Amino acid sequence: MSSLLTFDRISLAAPDGRRLFSELTLAVGRERVGVVGRNGAGKSTLLRAIMGEIRPVAGSMSLSGTVGTLRQASGIADGSAADLLGVAPALALLDRIDRGEGTADDFDAADWLLPARIEAALAEVELDAPDLQRSLASYSGGERMRLALARLSLDAPDLILLDEPTNDLDRAGRAMVAKLVAGWRGGVLIASHDRDLLEQVGHIVELSSVRVMHHGGGWSTFAEARAAERARAAQALDDAKADARATRREAQVARERQARRDSAGRAFAASGSAPKILLGGMKRRAEATAGKAERMAADMIDATGEALADAARNIERVTPLSIELPPTGLPVGRIALMLEHVVLDLGGRTMFGPIDLAVQGPERIRVTGPNGAGKSSLLKLISGTIEPTTGMIPGTWRSPISISMSACSTIGARCSTICAAINRC
Repeated sequence: MSSLLTFDRISLAAPDGRRLFSELTLAVGRERVGVVGRNGAGKSTLLRAIMGEIRPVAGSMSLSGTVGTLRQASGIADGSAADLLGVAPALALLDRIDRGEGTADDFDAADWLLPARIEAALAEVELDAPDLQRSLASYSGGERMRLALARLSLDAPDLILLDEPTNDLDRAGRAMVAKLVAGWRGGVLIASHDRDLLEQVGHIVELSSVRVMHHGGGWSTFAEARAAERARAAQALDDAKADARATRREAQVARERQARRDSAGRAFAASGSAPKILLGGMKRRAEATAGKAERMAADMIDATGEALADAARNIERVTPLSIELPPTGLPVGRIALMLEHVVLDLGGRTMFGPIDLAVQGPERIRVTGPNGAGKSSLLKLISGTIEPTTGMIPGTWRSPISISMSACSTIGARCSTICAAINRC
């Protein structure tokens, strides 16, 4: 199997110069390869290096064939659906021809099958054929990701790079990504935390500052192998610590034994019962013995210290994530949020409504719904980023509120979450 992508002992660093990983050697052909590692390990940076956006600090890389990339599309808001699909110029050309304004060059360059291919690609990701001139800002993050998936089908590159492709997707969307990966005829390099998706790959590479680990197989067998490797590393560190303690104890015992011999020698010399020439020889031998013992003890301590350092380097240091939510102090009867007959239209369609909702005190309400249902739009509306099409959100409390676009969003200090379907937990 010929390689589409080859890494030869490459190393990458963060913008601040911190080394992310070192000595990665890998060949990717028409196969599925997963790249895993903790946040900040260098997964996305590796994909950027493949695209030529950054240069490795060491090693070399070679690439053959065409490459397509799919990254998190939730932050994309500029342009239209046609722009995200990469077909805006080609559609404009066909439109000129349809209006009778096409030139001879337009006819030569026209992709007459493009509309049918776009329709098939959108159907593949279960998106009803939208107005392709519609602003991307009117699409949810999950819908934009589906458009990005459709673009991959249209472009059909030899190698695709997927950076957390299932982020922002509901169950149906994740199934579409899995289907794309399973059926792709070229090479696939996936940087992801999605264990179900990683079950489909035939090779996993784990990046860390400690080492690069290779494993043939999917997530389940990789997780078992990694757990065993970590257990061996932890045991090796424990053994090295025990050896270091034993060496220090032996060195101390040897020093104490030598100190007793020296004390006995000084007492014998003080007795005056031995000739000076004999005492001189005894002193020289004692000093030589003591010096040799100290050097041996120092060498042993250095050796065990190096072994301990090697064992410690094989243990990845991880700072645990801790999130604390302080008490809100909001009285139970206080109105935190009020929505009155609120309707929101975006991109020519009704996202939701009419909604009537009153949140009192430190109440928590879950936000649920498929991609495109309006979850993020509802939070933007509550925060004042956008305004409702009809209805009211009375009160002046919105201006200082900070909305977190997450599955359980905290509204300021009120700790209230809003459900798109308005189903109370």
